[in-house]
Amino acid sequence: VTFTVEVLPEVTLSGYEGAAIEAPDVVADATDLEQALEQKCRDRAEMVPVETGAEPGDEVTVDYVLTPQDAAGEAGTGDAMRAQARKFTVGDGRVPAQVDEAVRGANPGDHIEKTLELAESDALYEPGRTQLALDVTVQDAQRLAVPALDDALAVDLGYADLAAMTTAVQAELDGKASDLTRDLRRKAAVEHLLGANPIEVPPSLVESMVDEQIQRMFGNLSPQQMRSL
Repeated sequence: VTFTVEVLPEVTLSGYEGAAIEAPDVVADATDLEQALEQKCRDRAEMVPVETGAEPGDEVTVDYVLTPQDAAGEAGTGDAMRAQARKFTVGDGRVPAQVDEAVRGANPGDHIEKTLELAESDALYEPGRTQLALDVTVQDAQRLAVPALDDALAVDLGYADLAAMTTAVQAELDGKASDLTRDLRRKAAVEHLLGANPIEVPPSLVESMVDEQIQRMFGNLSPQQMRSL
């Protein structure tokens, strides 16, 4: 009987004493602090009813009917485009442009009816149907209200005041920066060691890791799904 057994290589490290290893020092600056404090505000943001007319970024819920028609006001042969309780964000492009434009400046309860001219580039345009009867009812409109960065917010978040929160956030950022600096130095040291001490990895170990990754990627797929890949 003849067989081959793979064994882990013996590793003897050299070339590391006195080695110059470059790794950046990560520092949390004023921009990082500003962004972290802004995130504190966004974390406390909430949706409030729109009272001054919907604007881009507001979330609205509408019913609408779009009816293509000819110049005489007669409906075309195609079906009208309808939607009920359609929720979208003004300006996100998820509804027909005519509906998006109609709700700008509108408040909950507003009912908008108008006839629009269709351009040839419009998806609803076709010869003989050059107009669009628009009927939109705004059910709801809400806006994300972000609280001000002040003492009241700091107290609400458990700090004595804004200055105390700023100091605490800066300390947290400094800690994260220190951890990241240490990780970068460790990575640079490992890369230097591997460069100075090349190690031949047994093929079976590589195959085992590849199999493990494949299992993680496709382990939940059925045999039928696997065959379709």
